[in-house]
Amino acid sequence: PPTVDVTYDPEQGEFTIDFSEKPYNPATGLPYTPDEIKDLITKDPLSNLDPDNTVVIVDPNDETKFIVTPSPKDPSKDVTVEVPENLYTDEGKNPGRGDDETADVVPPTVDVTYDPEQGEFTIDFSEVPYNPATKAPFTKEALEKLLKDSNTNVKDITVTPKLDGEGNPTGDFTIKSTPKDPTKDLTIEVPKGSYTDEQGNKGSTDKDTNDVPVAEDQDSEMSPEYINF
Repeated sequence: PPTVDVTYDPEQGEFTIDFSEKPYNPATGLPYTPDEIKDLITKDPLSNLDPDNTVVIVDPNDETKFIVTPSPKDPSKDVTVEVPENLYTDEGKNPGRGDDETADVVPPTVDVTYDPEQGEFTIDFSEVPYNPATKAPFTKEALEKLLKDSNTNVKDITVTPKLDGEGNPTGDFTIKSTPKDPTKDLTIEVPKGSYTDEQGNKGSTDKDTNDVPVAEDQDSEMSPEYINF
């Protein structure tokens, strides 16, 4: 019988439905069209796929492969692309085996703000930030290097966890930063694609600037508790 392999590529934000041979629609006796594949995978309400905004095309280099750009009905939940068993055939009408893949398809975001009253920056990730180089949550050292390398007026930067009254980490982080030029504004930026979520979706960017002459030392704060030590 024919088979199918469903996979998700977080780098592209796309699912691939890869049939072992050209899939036929049992209802029409003809090869599946992209619209019919979309109807097939979005009709299940548990898929969390928005049929109006999910896009399905045929791979231009392989007519047995369909590319799905998903749009979730509920962005807070994963989506599932499933090709059920026996709902396609090969040209000889042999029913096919099924496959499915579930993934978080919403890219993570970051919010960088400066509080002039406190003289602090806050970096707030929407999800646990993962280091693309290690596929693990950012370490203290890796975060320091990222922020230093990404911001031209940062001479030195040190990340330390904030503690509560009992000495336990609160999940917030203070970033001690020394500017290269104290007469210039200090900008803290998290570059686009410099972090991912656990699924591997690349994160967006954000930045903020203090917009005032900075002192020799500049504090910034990071939350929530997303950096492992």
